[in-house]
Order: sequence, then structure tokens, then C-alpha cells
Amino acid sequence: MLTAYFDEAIEKDFTVVCGWVSDVNGWEGFEVDWTLFLAKYEVPYFHMKEFAQFKGPFAKWKDNETRRRQFLSDALDIAQSRTLRSFVCGIQEVLFNRVNRSYKLAETFHSCYALIGREAMDWANRYSHKAARSEVKCIFEDGGPDKGGLLAAADVAPMVSSPDFEPSRDIRDRKKGLRRGLIQLQAADFLAYELRKFWADYPKYRSGERIPRESFRKFGARKPDVRLMTQERAVAICQRYSIGLRSAND
Repeated sequence: MLTAYFDEAIEKDFTVVCGWVSDVNGWEGFEVDWTLFLAKYEVPYFHMKEFAQFKGPFAKWKDNETRRRQFLSDALDIAQSRTLRSFVCGIQEVLFNRVNRSYKLAETFHSCYALIGREAMDWANRYSHKAARSEVKCIFEDGGPDKGGLLAAADVAPMVSSPDFEPSRDIRDRKKGLRRGLIQLQAADFLAYELRKFWADYPKYRSGERIPRESFRKFGARKPDVRLMTQERAVAICQRYSIGLRSAND
């Protein structure tokens, strides 16, 4: 069985869901490698936002760019060597709203996150079926912007298994007590942050003012499978799920 771990990132009106998929052996190997990786750098977890802003356990590297680059390089090497595929789905809110004016999109997929989260799950499942595997178990970082919408999206026919929601690091919940973090989600956080940052800086890349970050360029030949939503693709999704057109009274 395959398992996919996903996280989301939001940049202004752009929402992206990213994740990695692998089998049991791959994820077990990842867990060993990642645990040793964190111990090597003497940090309790990897959280990309804290890393980028020199916060928490990463504050000590503010003046050590060599170590920061090596840290990201090692993280990417582990993620790529222990997984089978990575996926990226993204959509702009302005596009979602434009299609929603013609189709009853929001009644079926309650948010951008719900729509592209379902697309990410579908994509992972298509990869699994192509590889002659069973359905993928999908796990999302808890605390996303629309958990209820994503659960409802999984029930849209043809249904997929409902995703699980887990933290990427240990947290103490008032109702559930200590919840152990799944470190596989830390790799999804890394990917989501890189894609969010790439989108934010894309106009500067196009103008030649800036080149993509070194950590992004290191993806090399094993770049994620990227699906950024276009209007044509969003309309095709409406047709695929038999989402009706709006009437003049809607």
C-alpha cells in the first residue's frame, strides 16, 4: 500500500497543496534517515517557515549560510531517495471565483483548499493505479484552512477514502492529550514552502531580476509533478463531477 503525506501553503490569493508518496519500506527508511538527520543538526524538527525566518531551533544558524544550505540539501536528498513521486496542485482564488460564477463549484468544493486537496488525492491515486498498487492512504497536515471542506470533497463521487489529519511534530491537545507528530509531514511542509516561495517570486524570475532559490533548483530532474489550475482545467473538473451551471436566480 502507498501512503501520501500532504501540506498546504497560501501566498496571497494562491493556494498550493504539495506532497510525497511512497510505500511502506520507503517511509520506514525515511523515518530512520530523517530522525538521524535531525539529530545530526541538533534540531528537534524541521519547519520551513521557522527555518527561513531564523526562529526557534534555527535561530542559531543566522550567520551560518553554509550550514543552512547543507541542511536543506540533506533534507531534499532524503525526501527524494525515499519516495516514489511528489505532487503539487495549486489554484488562484480569482480563478476559483471566476469559474464559480458560472458553475456551482463552491457548493461541491467549498474552498480552493478543498478543490486542490481533492485533486492531489486523485492524482496520487491515479499514480497508484498506474503502478498496479491499491488505493493511496492520504494524510494531511492538521490545521489546514478548510478541513471540513476537504472531507466533504473526498465524498464527491467517485469517492476516495477520507484523508487523515495529523500534526507534523508533537503537540499537546486539550482533548486528545499528547499527539505524536508524523515527521513525513515535515517533508511535505518543505515542498509546500518552496512552491509558495517560487510563486511569490515568479514575476522576478520571468523578468530576469532574480533566479529561483538554490534549494528549489536542487530538485533537478526529479522535480514534482505540477498541476496549476487553469480555467479550462477547472471547467473540466466541473464537468467531470457533474457540477451544474448556475441559473440567473443563483
